[in-house]
Amino acid sequence: MTVEKNLINKTFYKSLMGEKSHEEPAKFLGELYAQEQHKDVPELAYIRYAQGEVYFHHKDYEAAIFKWEKVDNELKPWALKNIGDAHFELGWLALAEDFYKQVDPDSDVLKTEVLLQLFSLYELLDRHEEAVATIKKAVQLNPDYPNVTEMARTYFEEQNDWDNAVELAVNEAIRTGAPSWFSLLENYIEQKHILRFPPNYFRPVLDKLYEVNRARLEELSAALWVTYKQSGYYFRWLTTFCDFLDTQSLEESYTWHKLSPLFRTTCAELVGGKYLLREISDLMPRLLTHWLRTATLEDRPLAASLVLAWEELFPETLPEHSVLSAESMLNDGQRPKNVMDACSQLFEAVLTWGKNEGILPDDDLQWKVGELFDFNHYHLMIASPASATCRTAFSRLFMDQDMEVAFAESETAMMAEPDAKDAVMRLVFPCRFSAPQFKEDGTGLDLMAAPFTLDSNRITDEVLQDLEFCDGLIYVVSNERDFDLVLQIKAYLPELPIHFVLWNFEWMDKEKALQWVDQIVTEIERHFPHAEVTALSTTRDPEKLAAELLKSARAAIDTVRLEKLRPSKLLHFIKLSLRSLLDKRVEAERAMMEHIEWYEELIATLEEAINRVQELEEEKTQTVKQAFGFIKNEWHKDLLTTIPDLLKKCSELITFSMDISKIHVFINDEMNRRLTTFIEDTALPNFRKAVEEWMEVCEEEFGDSQSQLNECGNKLNALYGEEKLALNGDFKVLEDWRRDIYRMTQGGIPLEKANILLRLTPSRLLLKSAGKLFGAVSKNKDLILNKYKQFIASKDYTETAESVANQFIQQFDLFERSLSRDIKMFFDPPSAALTKALEEAQAEVAARRDALKDLQKNPEEFRDPLTLFELRQRQLEWLSDTPARNLVEYF
Repeated sequence: MTVEKNLINKTFYKSLMGEKSHEEPAKFLGELYAQEQHKDVPELAYIRYAQGEVYFHHKDYEAAIFKWEKVDNELKPWALKNIGDAHFELGWLALAEDFYKQVDPDSDVLKTEVLLQLFSLYELLDRHEEAVATIKKAVQLNPDYPNVTEMARTYFEEQNDWDNAVELAVNEAIRTGAPSWFSLLENYIEQKHILRFPPNYFRPVLDKLYEVNRARLEELSAALWVTYKQSGYYFRWLTTFCDFLDTQSLEESYTWHKLSPLFRTTCAELVGGKYLLREISDLMPRLLTHWLRTATLEDRPLAASLVLAWEELFPETLPEHSVLSAESMLNDGQRPKNVMDACSQLFEAVLTWGKNEGILPDDDLQWKVGELFDFNHYHLMIASPASATCRTAFSRLFMDQDMEVAFAESETAMMAEPDAKDAVMRLVFPCRFSAPQFKEDGTGLDLMAAPFTLDSNRITDEVLQDLEFCDGLIYVVSNERDFDLVLQIKAYLPELPIHFVLWNFEWMDKEKALQWVDQIVTEIERHFPHAEVTALSTTRDPEKLAAELLKSARAAIDTVRLEKLRPSKLLHFIKLSLRSLLDKRVEAERAMMEHIEWYEELIATLEEAINRVQELEEEKTQTVKQAFGFIKNEWHKDLLTTIPDLLKKCSELITFSMDISKIHVFINDEMNRRLTTFIEDTALPNFRKAVEEWMEVCEEEFGDSQSQLNECGNKLNALYGEEKLALNGDFKVLEDWRRDIYRMTQGGIPLEKANILLRLTPSRLLLKSAGKLFGAVSKNKDLILNKYKQFIASKDYTETAESVANQFIQQFDLFERSLSRDIKMFFDPPSAALTKALEEAQAEVAARRDALKDLQKNPEEFRDPLTLFELRQRQLEWLSDTPARNLVEYF
């Protein structure tokens, strides 16, 4: 190594100088070189190599290169490396790289030196990839070479090349086991430089640390745990760590101060409702198993209780030895101090989740849970199975005291008479029955009347729920049969404190009453050795009776260990709340399906109604239009028939005394006058009368339509369960028709004067018919008048009749053409209402179908959190008998 060290430091020349090291090296080597030349077989390579070193140290790099180029012995690889160094110093980096690459190393030391020089060269040229590859080769070749790993670490960090930095730290930690590398790796982990590496990459590091340093193993595992928790590798890390622990035989003597809290917080998080069961079902049993193995003394109850709770809900998913170990841990434990706080946090979590889901436990359950958290109130039930009589009497004794009757928060509480079977009375103290248990700081007593009798000979679930809620029971016995039911209560609720009042035995003779009391007391002492027994007479003074009753109540409270009993009661009602949420979800799904079916029926009915309205519109349109068209056409025919006859009769007006030159004007005027009179006095009134009859028909048709619309509306409103739709036709249409008809039949359009004869005078008529002139017109007056009279009587007035009729019939045609539109206007409001209702129903059913689809698509998103809440509830039930120092923090 000494020779290689000299070669590395370029001090090989010192080995040639030996004892003459005090001389000038250049002079000594020059003289040695001259001496060697005189030999028969001179060996100059060593001297030249040494001279090159001396020139190098004097920065005469060209001379050094010249000397080293002449070396041809075993030092040639080192000479080539030194030539590269000289070019490097001269700044001729490309040449330096070429010479470094020409070196054919015969030792790892030389190879390492070349790699380090190339690394420095690449670093100077910012050739990062080549620098990384070179330094990694150096580390791989000779990691123990001085400063090689430190150079690599420094370079990687300077370049922010964290992948290679982490890889270096992992490899060196595993290779050396040195704390410094584990510390460096932990630092990289905490700075989140490892997120590109899958968790199993660090498995060899864990294995190594387990061998060399358990405390450091916990530190590094904790760092990985926290870092991977914030990445997509979290579950893979947990699996990797479980795989690691599977292969280790953990020593019971070692306390895992960091692993146990990590398992605790992770298990609490995984069962907290954030994840679905399918996501954690495979992982949780492994985590629980290893938490149990690594749990500290204070965490053992938490781990054991969760193991047992998990095994109950998911049987045979945990190893048998884990379950047995958990049972052993709990059996050796003590009672907890803060289960109530954990119950409170669990119930708040349930309520928060329920609010987000839009569903909450029953109000009565919420009220009871809230009451059970209040240690300033004792809940005492008074039960008399025989009848409600003694309950009533027992309750009325307190009615003149300072108290509140019933709770608005409780669905079962009733603001009613005190003998209501499920009334709750809250005594507010101090009052005249004050006792040490009932202080001025708000401590009070709630009296509840149990709603059951012996008629059913069994206790219902509802009664059991009330009994479970109570802190104590005063059981009123008035005959032998009453005792059977209290034994059932004891079987169901063995922890419930029960005290007795013997009641209503005055009707017996004294000896029989004493015998009866003695017999009942004996039975009570046998089955309820700690019970207080009070014999009360209904004939006693009310004040004394009330005092005795309160004494019984105080006795019941004296023996109640609320801190012990309340947690189990809370957990019972939390469990009922979870069932209530699940039931409500099922009810919501069923209700949603029922709503969809209801809306589908509604849609079918609405579509049927819309079709019926359309059919009704078409039917009424045809009926109304046909009726009006018939009237109009008949009237038109009548005009075409009557007008010609009317005009022909005007021939009777011609006399021989008339002025022949003006007779056609007179007759034309008379014809127009008669036409006007006929239209105004006869034709239009007749038409108006016919149309009025038609209007009556229309009113009947519209009335019939409205009746059918009402029938449709009633059917739909019956489905809605409210008066939602009013299918009212627009009867204003009839008013508009009346106005239009009045306008058209009251001379609203004056008859234009017809030019019936003005273009054909009598003379022209005669000349036209005769074909020649018979002399002066005046000489043929009689002939002309006769001819003209005949002409008027026989003329075809069809064209005139058509012209006159058309003046009136045109507006009636327009009216007739508007009937379809007007009838549609009548049906528009109900049609629009039905269409809107249909669109609303279709939108609603579509929304509910989507909601139901979402509801049914991933049912585990609802059920899994409830299952995990139940898991936590069951864990608390197990914990109620075990220590739990960090219980609140855990939950």
